[in-house]
Amino acid sequence: AAASDVYKRQIQPYEARIAEAVKAEEAAVYTHTCGAIGDRLDLICGAGVTGIECLDPPPLGDVDINEAVELLKGKIFIKGNVDPVNTLLRGDKVKIEEDIGGILTAAENMEGFILSSACSVAPPTPPDNLKRMVELCREFRP
Repeated sequence: AAASDVYKRQIQPYEARIAEAVKAEEAAVYTHTCGAIGDRLDLICGAGVTGIECLDPPPLGDVDINEAVELLKGKIFIKGNVDPVNTLLRGDKVKIEEDIGGILTAAENMEGFILSSACSVAPPTPPDNLKRMVELCREFRP
């Protein structure tokens, strides 16, 4: 069975119950899920969550940030999408600026976008790479 079918049958009903219970307490609830989830972003949104993270980009996952923003803007918030391995851990200044610039540009018209690493930052990630990510976010002016 397709992963989206498995999600729809075995996860979405329970995720929806959790989302409903959390929202009843007037709190936000978001889903953290890694990997290739591009085929079920709409289903996760349909579970009633207020946001989603990691949205792993290729090659770690399969989420294109432009498509995710188009699908989800105005519905839920997005947190993530900076590749923690190929951009933050292994990337040089040019790679970091290109990747993060592309993400910020994709999300410039979306309220509720939070720039962050798609998933956990590896301990040996150069601190200067993380600092540059923060600087790029602060400098960004759509």
